Amino acid sequence: MAMSQPIPVTIIAGFLGAGKTTLLNRILQADHGRRLAVLVNDFGQVNIDTQLLDSAGDNPIIDLPNGCICCTLARDLTGVVRQVIGLEDPPEQLIIEASGVSSPGDIESILDVPDLAIRLRVNSIITLVDAENALRLAKAVMFADKQVAVADIVLLNKTDLVDSDQLADVLTWIASVAPAAHIVHTTYANVPMSLITGDSLRSHNDHSALEAAGHDGHEHGQAFRSWAFTTNKGLSRYGFQAVINSLPESIYRAKGFLYFADDPDRRYVLHVVGRRISILADRSWGEQEPLSQLIFIGERGGFEPAGLEAALITCVY
Repeated sequence: MAMSQPIPVTIIAGFLGAGKTTLLNRILQADHGRRLAVLVNDFGQVNIDTQLLDSAGDNPIIDLPNGCICCTLARDLTGVVRQVIGLEDPPEQLIIEASGVSSPGDIESILDVPDLAIRLRVNSIITLVDAENALRLAKAVMFADKQVAVADIVLLNKTDLVDSDQLADVLTWIASVAPAAHIVHTTYANVPMSLITGDSLRSHNDHSALEAAGHDGHEHGQAFRSWAFTTNKGLSRYGFQAVINSLPESIYRAKGFLYFADDPDRRYVLHVVGRRISILADRSWGEQEPLSQLIFIGERGGFEPAGLEAALITCVY
């Protein structure tokens, strides 16, 4: 009996807030005709990203929260992948959305074990880069360049938020760390689906970039921390805005859902990326119990959860 073709794997990477979930939503809603399985890893205790995804139809979405799949959750990753490809009707493509603090090169290495290597082929590593914050992060985050260095495709996202000089500087940085990568300029992660579902762009005979990037020598939980806040009581909109406006720069990312006392029937979505803050009305709560559910991710030692919790509690009615 002839062995079936390996299942292509696309690894979607990029630092916190680069636009990975937006891209994943586009993939799930596109008319590409492929049966997908999607693994979503969130560094926080609650997988906000999965809840932000639109309807996935028949494509299964699997959560891998509260850790990093390139180190602390490596065993969970291989276990879930084995289950997925062992289904009676396995997916035609596997999409792995890595957490913002994961190393995509390490994820590829984790999948390179005998029983998975004969069933899978890493089709491409796609790394999203936030054009507005890339250069600041390259100086502050020790492995930001390593996420880019192993990429086959770099999606230079949020290009509408920078001027031509800043864009040129970011392109120079990308070229210095990933000279062979295909760079695609985009806003709102809007790219042709052929980049996702097309033929393999990865050279499996040349792992020089992967080897050069290497592992940064420690678990990412040692460098970053996440903290969650949840309440089922309404929040003061203005009080909450004041707290978010005063977040320290050491918090790279905050996201989640908001229940405002002055608009109790609608769910709001929070996104904080660097100094950019977005609070937008999303939809009605419907049958779901209204609650605020937030994740903050930043440098370990760079923010104090107890102080942040105290500030948020003052916003609760």
